[in-house]
Amino acid sequence: VFMFRKDRVMEKAAGSIQMKKQPTWRYIAVVLMSAALCMGINNLFFISNLASLSAAYEETMAVLYTPSLAVQIICLGILVPVCEELVFRGLMYKRLREYTGFVSAMIYTAFVFAFAHINPVQGIYGNYQ
Repeated sequence: VFMFRKDRVMEKAAGSIQMKKQPTWRYIAVVLMSAALCMGINNLFFISNLASLSAAYEETMAVLYTPSLAVQIICLGILVPVCEELVFRGLMYKRLREYTGFVSAMIYTAFVFAFAHINPVQGIYGNYQ
């Protein structure tokens, strides 16, 4: 959060153009489309039985889904995605884009994101989101 805030202060000092806020309905539409995409990909993994090929994936899922539903919603549905977005898109992608350009920054960030999830199933899944 400190680094993210520092970047925003530097952007404002440099006089970069601030993006306009989008209407609320667009955020809702993105959330609904993302949820539908995630459910579709989860169903494809379930149908293809790809998840059973990775023991690490099965262990990870067992650990993540043992707490109560409220804890899962708060941690897995809110905290983890927000932190990942701040780190990978807010910091890493944005800084790489300044030095390497759009396509290179996108590819490097995607590979680091996949590598950070270690097992192949989450890596494939994470790059499609």
